[in-house]
Amino acid sequence: MKGAVMEAIACTHHNAVPMWERNSAFSIVHVDALCRKGDLSKALEIVLDHNPIGLDIDYNKACVSLLKACQKSRSLKHPKPLYDHLTKFKQTNVIMSLGDDLVIALAKCGALHDAHELLCGISHRTVYCWTAVISGYAEIGRGQDALSLYSDMQTDSIEPDEYTYVALFKACGGIPDLGMGRYLHNLAVKQGYASVIFLGNTLIRMYGKCRSVKEAENVFSNLPQQDVVSWNAMLSVLVENQLEERSLRLYRQLMEVQSVDPDTITFVCAIQACSALAKVNEKNILSLIKIGQSLHADMWRKGITSDVYIASALQTMYGKFGMVQEAEKVFDNVSNRNIVTWNAMLSAYVEGGEGKKALQLYSHMLRGSEKPNHQTFVIALQACSVLTEREVAFAIEAQTVKFVPLKIGQTLHEDARMIKGFTSNHFLQNALVGMYGRCGSLGEAETVFESSSNCEAVSCNAMLSVYVEQGLGFRALKLYRQLQEEGAQLDGLTFVIALQACGALAENEGSVFAKGDMVRDIALEIGCSLHADARRKGFSSHIFFVNTLISMYGKCGSIIKAEGVFIALSERNTVTWNAMLSAYVDQDEGTKVLQLYILMLEEGQSPNKLTYVLVLQACGTLVESDEDFSQMTSLEISRALHDVVKHKGLTSDVCIGCTLISMYGKCGTLEAAESVFNEMPVQNIVPWNALLSAYVEQEQGDKVLDLFIGMQAVDVTMSNITLLCVLQACGAMGCLEMAQNVHFSIVCTGDLCPITMNTIIFAYRSCAGITDALAVFNGLYEHSVVSWNACIAGYAHEGNCDASVEFFERMQMAGSKPDEVTSLSLLTAYSHAGLVDEGLELFGSLTSVGITPDLKHYSIIIDLFGRAGALKVVEGIAQRIAMRANHSTWLSVLAACRTHGNMMLGEYAFDQAVQAHPMDAAQYVLMSNIYSDAGLEQQAKELKISTFSNTNLQVSDWLSIEDEEA
Repeated sequence: MKGAVMEAIACTHHNAVPMWERNSAFSIVHVDALCRKGDLSKALEIVLDHNPIGLDIDYNKACVSLLKACQKSRSLKHPKPLYDHLTKFKQTNVIMSLGDDLVIALAKCGALHDAHELLCGISHRTVYCWTAVISGYAEIGRGQDALSLYSDMQTDSIEPDEYTYVALFKACGGIPDLGMGRYLHNLAVKQGYASVIFLGNTLIRMYGKCRSVKEAENVFSNLPQQDVVSWNAMLSVLVENQLEERSLRLYRQLMEVQSVDPDTITFVCAIQACSALAKVNEKNILSLIKIGQSLHADMWRKGITSDVYIASALQTMYGKFGMVQEAEKVFDNVSNRNIVTWNAMLSAYVEGGEGKKALQLYSHMLRGSEKPNHQTFVIALQACSVLTEREVAFAIEAQTVKFVPLKIGQTLHEDARMIKGFTSNHFLQNALVGMYGRCGSLGEAETVFESSSNCEAVSCNAMLSVYVEQGLGFRALKLYRQLQEEGAQLDGLTFVIALQACGALAENEGSVFAKGDMVRDIALEIGCSLHADARRKGFSSHIFFVNTLISMYGKCGSIIKAEGVFIALSERNTVTWNAMLSAYVDQDEGTKVLQLYILMLEEGQSPNKLTYVLVLQACGTLVESDEDFSQMTSLEISRALHDVVKHKGLTSDVCIGCTLISMYGKCGTLEAAESVFNEMPVQNIVPWNALLSAYVEQEQGDKVLDLFIGMQAVDVTMSNITLLCVLQACGAMGCLEMAQNVHFSIVCTGDLCPITMNTIIFAYRSCAGITDALAVFNGLYEHSVVSWNACIAGYAHEGNCDASVEFFERMQMAGSKPDEVTSLSLLTAYSHAGLVDEGLELFGSLTSVGITPDLKHYSIIIDLFGRAGALKVVEGIAQRIAMRANHSTWLSVLAACRTHGNMMLGEYAFDQAVQAHPMDAAQYVLMSNIYSDAGLEQQAKELKISTFSNTNLQVSDWLSIEDEEA
């Protein structure tokens, strides 16, 4: 009876009975067992199914078991629901009793806001819960919040322990805050934590992040014991601070330490150091390759080359070395490839200039199970940019477009669109802008840029760079101004690109603004303003900015300003010297280039490949422009420089080889140019074009055409430069049929840019194909001063003065401003037609149209009066300009004297011509003919004998010159 009553009472008070008394599944033992087993979801379900009333010790124990298990698994989905449950049912007493465990679990599982809120709400706070929340903030990069919380901890009179300091050091490194880091370091030492190894390892990283390498090394050296983590931390610091050589030396020290076994991170750091050195230390690339291969061998002995992180680092390194096949071998040996491995191989192809292989690998990747990420698309788009370097451009609405890479890039863009959120990725957007720009599709580049909500400097710089690369300096500067007005985030690189835009604008010398100001002057004015802006914003002291500033001033013709910036520098690197050398080259200051090069050597600077290219270019410039600098002297200097680059092993470099070919061509030493060409290991289109240009320079049209036929035989891909050289040779040789064939090839490629079309007009004009020249001229969308000049000169060459004048009048009616070439062509036409009065009238009007008469104009005027027989006027002009006259001027005087038999003036002109160019045979032929015409056969014979002994002239050459002169 009593048992039945008790049972009835139990049923009546069913809801008051604890669940674990009604349900055997709920017991502290069972929850604890579930947590140990790892079944946290089931344990959480049981705990959440109970709403304790009052203080329930068993329930608290169950919660503690669950929270400790959560701390180990770092799973947010378990402690967060528990906290929400307790908050919902207002179980403040349970929350307070759980205290540390709940705060630590929430913090470790990422619920920092809840952890911080709970930390502030509980009455009893220990160092452990403070440390958990501080560490949480440090881990997610909120260093300032972590340090602020540390300040609250001090107010709470809680002393930090070693784990607190670890979290605080991470916070200082993340900001970075070197001063606070040092302060905390001193506190840790005072509390006796200096010998704690894991604390020391974190300190090393903190000092590295704060760019204080010396302090990091001090901590490393003073550690009582250095484990592999310590070595890895120090290696990472050196790599991150671009101290790669010291990093490799430290790696070698580590390999000699028997007690420390290097791990994956160790090897990755060493490989990264080697890769970084390859970018900045090209002259020692062979030594770096040996080091890299030695590292690879170390890893092979350890049996870890198949590790995906090791493999990825090795692929990147071999890519930097240009050893694509070695990177492929590493890739092939990795069985468990992940996206990092695939991206590393793609990147290696791009680094090695193998854009096609990179895109083929991307296609192969899509057919497999691995899915691309943002970085995959960025690298694939870079591969498209690599393809643009070899793709022939087609002219479409005044733009040159690379069709094949553009089509692939558009497909990649569409692939990225299909993956949610990819096209909004800023890195991908910037890569798309760059790809579309290099393919010549500016409209699509602008569309991507404008659709981006990101106003960060990186995105702005991407679009600015596209404009500069396409030579659109004005549009770049216009965008720069717009970005400033909109308050976009701009950085030091933005100023650098804006300066480059000024340089690009200055190089467009043919353009004139409405006000009549020359583009170069406006570019200089903008550049000076940018310089002042950068100075105000603190960017002007950066070496990269300064180097670009020097280059900009050089392109804008302000050598004095460029020199001022250069001289004011307290430190100069090789790039700075090259920038100043380049400025001199841009302004044809060849002598100053050589003087600065000598000064560079005297100051102990190491020239690089670009230095030698610039100095060799200067030698070529001196031959063309400096009357005081003989061709022979320039050639001697060039040969000495050739020996230097040969000694340094740089002659295989394409840029140096091509510059040597060009320089020897300008010096007239074609055998040396051909020798350099034949010795070059990689003969792509660039060396072929260099040799073609050298032949054109020396008017060796037959050799140009022979070489062109040779190029066709070996199936070399032609460029527009190739065809331009051939067209010039066709004009010089009078090969109308060949010019027509080349014209047809150009039309097929679609490269109908103004320079090409103008060269076609010149070629037809020189081949007496004036009808073809007119057809091309009339087909032009827009007529530039160059195309007008081509037709005017063509008719002048034919002796059709009336047609030349008619075209000149049409040119003026079209609003095109005549230039120096126009005036020379018209004067030539008047001279050939014997129209002295018209020629004089034109000559007198030159200054009114902004043309200053030079020696070329005077030479034609001399020819004009010489043909008319006015030798007294010729003599007067010759005496007037005697101090400035050049070789061609005196040849014009000689020709006039031969025509009209003035031996006295002829002898004077002959002496002046010989002084200017003693090796030229033309003056000897002319003077010899003057003697013969005057009946002085003995003097003529003696002059012939003198000519053959003092020049390289052969009898056949003499006869051909006589025929030409006749």
